[in-house]
Amino acid sequence: MVFAVAEAVLGGASVPLSQTMAFTHAFFGQAVFGAIVATTILLSPDWGGERTPLTDKGWPSLRGLSRTTVILFVLQIILGAAFRHGLAGVLWHIMGAFLVVLFGVGVMVLLTQTPGGAPMRPAVITLGVLLGIQVTLGMILISISDQTKAPTLVLYSTVLHVITGAATFAVTILTTMAIWRNATAPQ
Repeated sequence: MVFAVAEAVLGGASVPLSQTMAFTHAFFGQAVFGAIVATTILLSPDWGGERTPLTDKGWPSLRGLSRTTVILFVLQIILGAAFRHGLAGVLWHIMGAFLVVLFGVGVMVLLTQTPGGAPMRPAVITLGVLLGIQVTLGMILISISDQTKAPTLVLYSTVLHVITGAATFAVTILTTMAIWRNATAPQ
């Protein structure tokens, strides 16, 4: 609740925000969205229903890989907001994106190959598609050498990149929560 109020105050400011405050607003917006997604999943009537048995083979652990992907995604949100608001360079954001994609694809491959993972395949395939779109949008933004010559393209690409990032974050949370709910810990 405190985060939601802080986000509302930052977002509703009628004066231009400093770089740090704009970064804080960008990060908290995504953090509050992630918390809303997780809460919605937990409160869903289907959440308390029957579980789908899923055996976590152990190495790499499906549970650990999915948890690490969410953590890396949060760090990537921080790096993206810091870059957009002039507090960090693009290289950190690109390196973070590489790690998120690597771990996200790892979850996708592991889950699609795990017996019992069929009910979760649509979510994890959606994750893979969104990661591909996200990387493509990021490459479009990086490839625009003079952003003053195509401000509309930059604006729309940036907005789509942030929106797709939020959707990818939501699917990552959903997939991770489903894995943790259904997967048995390796023996």
